[in-house]
Amino acid sequence: MKTWRILLSLGLFTAVVEAAPKKISFNRDVRAILSENCYTCHGPDAAARKAKLRLDVREAAVAETKNGSFAIKPGDVEDSELVYRIFAEDADEVMPPKESKLALTTEQKAILKQWIVEGAEYEPHWAYVKPKREALPTVKDAKWGRNDVDRFILAQLERRGWTPSPAADKHALIRRVSLDLTGLPPTPDEVKAFIGDKSPEAYGKLVDRLLAKTAYGEHWARQWLDLARYADSTGYADDQPRTIWGYRDWVVRALNSNMPFDQFTREQLAGDLLKDPTNDQLVATAFHRNTQTNNEGGTADEEFRNVAVVDRVNTTMQVWMGTTMACAQCHDHKYDPLSQEEYFRLFAIFNNTEDSDKRNEAPFVSIYSEAQKKQRRDTELKVASLEKELNHLKATALDGLELWAKQFEKRVSVKRVKIARENNVLSVKVPPGKFNQLQVAGVDSSRVTIKLRPQGEKDLKGRFVRVTNVGKGVFLHLAEVQVFSNGQNIAPKGKAKQSSTGFGGPAARGNDGNTNGDYAKNSVTHSAQEDNPWWEVDLGSEQPIGKLAIWNRTGAGLAERLKVHRVEVLDANRKVVWKEESNKVFKVNVDYALDGARLLPFVPVPNTRDTGLLRFKTATTAAEGDVVEVTVKGLKDEKVVVSIVAGALPKLETELPKDVHGILSTPVEKRNATQVKRLKDYFAANNPKTVAKAKELDAAQKQLAGMKGTTTVPVMREMAKGRETHIQLRGNYQQKDKRVYEGVPAVFGVPTAEKPNRLQLAEWILDERNPLTTRVIANRYWESIFGTGLVRTSEEFGSQGELPTHPVLLDWLATELVRMKWDTKAFLKLLVTSAAYRQDSRATAARLENDPANRFYARGPRLRLTAEMIRDQAMFVSGLLSSKMYGVPVKPYQPSFGVSAAFGPGMDWKTSGGEDKYRRGIYTHWRRTNPYPSMAAFDAPNRNVCTVRRVPTNTPLQALVTMNDPVYVEASQALARRIVTEGGATPADRVSYGLRLCLSREPKPTEVNRLVKLFNELHADYKKDPAAAKLMSTDPLGPLPKEMKAEELAAWTIVGNVLLNLDEMFMKR
Repeated sequence: MKTWRILLSLGLFTAVVEAAPKKISFNRDVRAILSENCYTCHGPDAAARKAKLRLDVREAAVAETKNGSFAIKPGDVEDSELVYRIFAEDADEVMPPKESKLALTTEQKAILKQWIVEGAEYEPHWAYVKPKREALPTVKDAKWGRNDVDRFILAQLERRGWTPSPAADKHALIRRVSLDLTGLPPTPDEVKAFIGDKSPEAYGKLVDRLLAKTAYGEHWARQWLDLARYADSTGYADDQPRTIWGYRDWVVRALNSNMPFDQFTREQLAGDLLKDPTNDQLVATAFHRNTQTNNEGGTADEEFRNVAVVDRVNTTMQVWMGTTMACAQCHDHKYDPLSQEEYFRLFAIFNNTEDSDKRNEAPFVSIYSEAQKKQRRDTELKVASLEKELNHLKATALDGLELWAKQFEKRVSVKRVKIARENNVLSVKVPPGKFNQLQVAGVDSSRVTIKLRPQGEKDLKGRFVRVTNVGKGVFLHLAEVQVFSNGQNIAPKGKAKQSSTGFGGPAARGNDGNTNGDYAKNSVTHSAQEDNPWWEVDLGSEQPIGKLAIWNRTGAGLAERLKVHRVEVLDANRKVVWKEESNKVFKVNVDYALDGARLLPFVPVPNTRDTGLLRFKTATTAAEGDVVEVTVKGLKDEKVVVSIVAGALPKLETELPKDVHGILSTPVEKRNATQVKRLKDYFAANNPKTVAKAKELDAAQKQLAGMKGTTTVPVMREMAKGRETHIQLRGNYQQKDKRVYEGVPAVFGVPTAEKPNRLQLAEWILDERNPLTTRVIANRYWESIFGTGLVRTSEEFGSQGELPTHPVLLDWLATELVRMKWDTKAFLKLLVTSAAYRQDSRATAARLENDPANRFYARGPRLRLTAEMIRDQAMFVSGLLSSKMYGVPVKPYQPSFGVSAAFGPGMDWKTSGGEDKYRRGIYTHWRRTNPYPSMAAFDAPNRNVCTVRRVPTNTPLQALVTMNDPVYVEASQALARRIVTEGGATPADRVSYGLRLCLSREPKPTEVNRLVKLFNELHADYKKDPAAAKLMSTDPLGPLPKEMKAEELAAWTIVGNVLLNLDEMFMKR
């Protein structure tokens, strides 16, 4: 029975195969049939494989089974089970099975049979073979082409017996290339200049000017941001705002600067892993921080962190490799040789970054304005220069080592005087002259007070007495301050003042002679609540002072307010000559006996060779017979040694360490090599010149570290210790299988490091042996310019994708991109200067019949503009479009929707003011759950995931947008005013001007006549309805210019709206 069916099928085959190609190609004819109909059950996925039959690998497909049969027996259709199955009529035997809902066509069956007859040869998948640069094809019409691209296009056309279209006229060409390269139409002046330039180089010069415009970067950045799934919100249900616009600006700048595409790739995938990365390179890594984060309460952070890593894997392979990896997350790929283990080896590369799906999207870096960048660059140069100078000083200053060592001879041999202890006060007479330091060995310096008592116990002299309450947000209130000189209170003769006055307590009450501390008796001073409030009396001149008495305000708990207080006496130069500070509760009144002793403020010297070395803040001069008193609080049985250090010492930042002191004390001839090196190192780091330079460097470094940017951007950063990665069963992050390590798919045949990081992954992607990257990128640029890629499925270069229409051209372009050193502007210039691009886009009936989708490029590209281009163009021709670049996302007209009620304050849409609402579409705030509606109507994605290509649709909603959206109404009003102001005196002149402005060409008489007629009719109607005329001409643009009339502008507004809605306005032709 089986043999009969095979013979029957052979009979059926004869008539079909006559029309088939002479030689069947596996890649061209067979692979798509098997991939679409067979690989689900008999392909790369071992877990899903049925009957242990694998058809994607020839060795397995032609192997003899255990029962002695063959699925495919090359050259023998009678013994090939596949042939029997595809022609079977029995529902239990036919393949594909009925339940799959798949069925082969008669032609597909014939192709498979003929392929087996011819030997069932397999070929490697075309996209997985390194691009090969073949010689330019020979063509009959050698004069037609303008560059090498045209040879490939013309060869295909001539093979089919077709001819290319004539060149487009210059008006159509300047509009087409302007839209393609900048996203904006040309100005009338640009059109006039191009039309008037008759030189052969006119078009090339035009292309160069367009590529040099900043609008170029804005336009092409929009396309990249679709791939990067850039948005100004975090996604998911609550979709909170995200500050990441610095990345968008980085893309614009990178494209305008013509950053080579390989570097563009490295910085986005692994800028943080480059050597000494710049701030911009860190910002570039925000490419992979565009993943969604879920901030909704109750969600598992690890679950959504895992989702973000999955997205990074899928996006990387989609953007650079044109490969759909997503299904390998749950199982081996059903159509391509990509295993689940390989998927999670890629996953492991991205699984080691610090971000973790938290509301705080750290790590961040700051971004800077242009002025801040300049300041930062200047400071960085200053730091580098100072570092160089400091190193030079350290290297050359050793010449002064011997002189420096001699300066310390006195210091290291100084004699110290031990003094006796009496109670808690130790005193010693000081030799006349200056002394700088005191050593108090054996106790902590915080317990020490040092005073200089002049001979004869004379009262010290002072002019000012100040009381301070030390603390933040505290009060100072005093009943009286008494200053005794020769036994008399001289404070009432002085003039009092205080840091502030509060609660009706003036400073004068503090020296009015009344010690009553009752606030109710109006006898108390009172400050406002502030930091460190003070009260002071000026005695008029320096007076001998022997005692102070201070009276506090009375009342329960009020003494606590003066817990930390300071009392000072200052001379006429406001130099402190006596000070007492306490952290004990201030009693109702306290007496201070000055007795002529002067407080000596000091600081402990760090890193001293002897414990307890104290340096006075200023060198102290002693007269004959003066005594130094050292008071140690809470002294018990401790042994305290006090020594005076006299003489003027070299000014160093730190005192000598003990080991350095010992070396200096050692005779020069007895110092060993280690000691000499230590001495040199210490001197180099501490001599006055290097110390001064080090201070300057430190200040510059602190200035650099303290510079704050305008905002922050979340970035990628590797963890110190990476996470473990496991295969996830069915893609479930909670069900872990065996552990895997970083790696890449083997099918592409490009080696890499054993455990590659993101930078090594980027290099693997860019490796010239990688068969996909250059093809994918070249194809994407072709798609952007010509409308359809040489591979139509630009998102899928695997077996489920379409074959290239011009495979030899695609490979040539891929190798050309590398030959150009990834120069994307040069590559685009190559495409737009080709004769293929410059053809007229109008199609004859024959061309439409032969090639309705223009896949073989017998005519120029004709495409609808993108959402952003339609909006930007309307504002551009109306004169509203702002040229302002970069910065915070803006919010053009859109209803608020009241989402703050559900998602919290600040979520409602608040229309931007000024020029911000007229900025290019790339700067519009992009909220994933609610994309800008007028752009969404024209197929802009929500950017939840990577969008490789937008699929255009045509719906009535689009007309509603361009006729009624406030953006387009306002643009129509502005266009009307521009037409009236610039277009001439008559309606015909103004209509002609409007058409030239919008369409970049000369108008046709019929067009002018129809629009003039429309204007006249509308003008007459609006004259009868002034209220409607005012509304139409001013809302939302604003009041009319004084010299303009509402009824006229209202009519021109409708005419302007018609111009903006012309089919030609929406198209690139």
